[in-house]
Amino acid sequence: MPEKKKHHYVPIFYLKLFSNNKDNKTIGIFNIESKKFIRNGALKSQAHEDYFYGKDKIVENALQVLETEASRVLTSLIENHELPLAGTDDFYTLFVYVVFQATRTLYSSDAINEHFDKMIKATYKEDPRVKNYLSLVKFEHSNPAAFALGTMSFSLPIVFDLEYKLLINKTSWKFITSDNPVIKYNQFMESRKWPGGHCGWAETGLQVFFPLSPDICLILYDKDMYKIGSKNRNTLSVCNVNDVKDINKLQFINANENIYFNDEVQDSYVKQIYQTNEKLRRNQKIIVDEFRQAESEASDKAFYLLSYDVDIKINLFLTFIEESKSAKRKQLGPTMMNVRNPQLCRELSELQRQIRSDYEDSK
Repeated sequence: MPEKKKHHYVPIFYLKLFSNNKDNKTIGIFNIESKKFIRNGALKSQAHEDYFYGKDKIVENALQVLETEASRVLTSLIENHELPLAGTDDFYTLFVYVVFQATRTLYSSDAINEHFDKMIKATYKEDPRVKNYLSLVKFEHSNPAAFALGTMSFSLPIVFDLEYKLLINKTSWKFITSDNPVIKYNQFMESRKWPGGHCGWAETGLQVFFPLSPDICLILYDKDMYKIGSKNRNTLSVCNVNDVKDINKLQFINANENIYFNDEVQDSYVKQIYQTNEKLRRNQKIIVDEFRQAESEASDKAFYLLSYDVDIKINLFLTFIEESKSAKRKQLGPTMMNVRNPQLCRELSELQRQIRSDYEDSK
């Protein structure tokens, strides 16, 4: 087999954290479509595609460098229940790994392709030259995974303001994971029934849940909108079994194809999660909305398109999360998107524009 042909979009080192009996070789698997259990699945055979990030291996090699450092950081925080200090190298390694893990999966790549397809078809649906043929084709990016990672790399600074804590599972129920393990949620925007998608990395009220082992889950969150535990502690004990079950429920809904778990998780529990939550899984990843301008502003054929990710919405309630006082006073803006740091978003947008301009000029 050619070297580095198998590109894992969920790293092996991460899946080992959920291996059966900590053997680093096997893992419990539940395939959602077939409803099939594999109690001792080969860990190295999970969550990969041939040349997923391109045959030139540039992205794959870069991810391996990140994974080496991330493995060290995660191993340390799991063993010591201690998070790296903000602003340190390990802090940036942790945050970049979490963001890239959310961005590098097959689910994320499929979302990129769905976005391309829907946007192009919505743009040309009234064009007499092509409108009758659009249903016959599917538009895709040539390398959606690398595209997603490249795009996100320009926006990394927008996540570093998020607060972060470790949730230590003190119950007898274990955290599960999946082939799309980083969960993004927004209780703040959900409670206000605001239209659109609200789990972008810059969004006000963002929450991120990322299980690191059967007993530990990392949470990132907008500290201005939520109160979680003590300000002076970066860990929080989770003693309510329903909290663990609801985080696992989110993991099931967020999964692409497979749920992963260790030997302490019973098949009957995973089956119950499937039976009670299967209808909550998303049947599309991207929504494209069309808005028509008034005739006084433009012709009756003028319109613009807005696309956004489909959020998970389950009216989530976790006993350890409270809305802050500032959240209760928060006035939302007139647009669908409300960002935590508008100035930083503008500066990053301008930086991206300048980089694209410089690239075009260099051709």
